[in-house]
Amino acid sequence: MSGGDVEMVMRRYALLTLVILAAALAAGCGSAASGGSGGTTPVAPPPGTVTGTVVGFRSGHRHATKPQPRVAVEAYTRAFPYVGPVTADRPPPVGRAVTDANGRFRIVGLTPGHKYFLLFGMAAAKWVQLGTGRGAVVTAAICLDCPLPM
Repeated sequence: MSGGDVEMVMRRYALLTLVILAAALAAGCGSAASGGSGGTTPVAPPPGTVTGTVVGFRSGHRHATKPQPRVAVEAYTRAFPYVGPVTADRPPPVGRAVTDANGRFRIVGLTPGHKYFLLFGMAAAKWVQLGTGRGAVVTAAICLDCPLPM
């Protein structure tokens, strides 16, 4: 293959990865939403902090959620495809936490006023914007039995 052919194959591979990711998210296999649950407004954490909860659901029962313990939550300064083949240029996380028995997590030491790409296990991701005078509260819902593309 010539250099141009290799470049074309790589672009098609990247496009296919993005299409698979979009299809998985559209199917409801993972989502993350800002804000709290149950009608109460969560208290904003201090600047440079992201707090939240990770809940899980079974496909077809999206509203029957349960807190998920031991889920890795990582913060990145840039997005990347996290579903499908492992990316060779995955950036290092700038913050991380693991959910407790109630699905709660807390990441500290982030830069106030910056945007971060949060990854919840390998099942959901979202961008979160930290305020200059306050942190952010996030709830992520992950599908426990949805097949992820490989």
